[in-house]
Amino acid sequence: MNRKKMLEINFDDSELTEMHPDEILNLITNNKELLLRIPIPLCYTMMDVAYSYLDASYVLETFAKSFGAKNYYTESSNSGRASFYYNIILRNFCSEKLHPYIIEFLCILSDNEYIDEDEKLFYYGNRNEFEATLGDIQLYFPEVIDLYFANVINGANNESGLEFFSEFSISNPEQKYGYWIGASYLNKKDKVLYSQSCWIASNNIELSELFNGNSLNHGVSIIPANLLVINSQGMVISENGAIQIAMGEVIQGIACIHELYPNKDDYTYHHLDSFNGSFFSKSEHSDDIELSNFWQENAEFELYVSEFEEFVIFKTKEASLVLFNINKPTHLKSQSFLDAMLTIGASFEDGVLSSPEIQLNWDLLDDELFEQLCCDIIYQNSKYDNTTIRKMGKSRSRDGGRDIEVYSKKLPNHEPKKFIFQCKLIKSKSSLNTSNIGSVSDVIDQFGPKGYGVMCNRVIDSTLYDRLDGIKNTRDLEIDTWDSVKIERFIARRPHLRERYFKV
Repeated sequence: MNRKKMLEINFDDSELTEMHPDEILNLITNNKELLLRIPIPLCYTMMDVAYSYLDASYVLETFAKSFGAKNYYTESSNSGRASFYYNIILRNFCSEKLHPYIIEFLCILSDNEYIDEDEKLFYYGNRNEFEATLGDIQLYFPEVIDLYFANVINGANNESGLEFFSEFSISNPEQKYGYWIGASYLNKKDKVLYSQSCWIASNNIELSELFNGNSLNHGVSIIPANLLVINSQGMVISENGAIQIAMGEVIQGIACIHELYPNKDDYTYHHLDSFNGSFFSKSEHSDDIELSNFWQENAEFELYVSEFEEFVIFKTKEASLVLFNINKPTHLKSQSFLDAMLTIGASFEDGVLSSPEIQLNWDLLDDELFEQLCCDIIYQNSKYDNTTIRKMGKSRSRDGGRDIEVYSKKLPNHEPKKFIFQCKLIKSKSSLNTSNIGSVSDVIDQFGPKGYGVMCNRVIDSTLYDRLDGIKNTRDLEIDTWDSVKIERFIARRPHLRERYFKV
């Protein structure tokens, strides 16, 4: 145990397991501050991981309720015993009150040779009672118990078999679709459900409330979209372009909505085989159901996409399905969908081609003003953390091909990524191509981003798209391209930017 600024109690410390409870009391007595380290141990199964989060949640919630410790932070581990630690600090505590909790949590999280079997059973009974009453108590750290639910559901499906899982989810039918009720909503009338990459929210919950409650509260803007499905591959089409979605997740989410909510007049029974996005199982327990029949009979919805392509929303009569597992299609994939759409009309073309009413006079800008405009666009893009934007000097300075640097926001299943942008103002009518942008690979090698963006006031040539697609595939890099069409549509929805940069 390390005592530098304050006493530390590591609940997986082997020394503690050999200390008599009276020694532990003497250890914590006369300390005004105490750092408690709660391990998430290295585990071999998802179910073990799940119950590690349940244990941690029980400990954290007890400290919050009994000692007013409402904040924690996580810390990685180099001990070989734990994956990481939840650290929580207690101040001005009563040692006699704290002592029995430390003994109990030491038993649950590790062990102590002085604790007999009856005491252990009593402590585990407390933990089990906590689990049974999750829907009735206030949770100070719901995000921890959400990790418990996520691992229980996926662990039960992947490790315990569907037969066990079916029994496990009888009282919670959403679980057989890979969803669980968000811990923040367990004791509320209107629920929000989570899966690994989707949300389901009752229509009684405003979308602004939903996003504010899940740390997506910076200028979220949604625009109408349409769904195009060709050969079971889904593409969401909006005025900003096209993004790919996993149709298996859509079917599964809508099926879950129809089973959970009361409006079932037009609903056809179905059976999904697992959480992997497969549409339906064909087994002795269910009739063969065609995807087209299910879609026609059960899927009336409005479709929206976030303006900066962070998520897609399917809004049914009862609830909204929010998908985060979306991808920008490659240029070749977009072209193949466009070719298919040409056979049924020109509506897709109308959605992605610029109209004269929103075209801008680019002759009013010089290189420096264009870079400032690009900074403003990124600043107002809810995909990015605007507190991290850095503009690299004046235009044409020695920036090494890096005009703007910014980090993306943290989203479900996505950690923040470092992006660098190159800004190209082209005075001629020519397109941006590989010859006038320089070596993209050299820029990426020099600055090591996880995302690369290009912003240009002209059309981007197909040769540059092909190069970017190749770099994306070989380097696992996210690409964000802004041509004149995309920038003009963005500014058309923000007249203050038109006023600032294009006022004659």
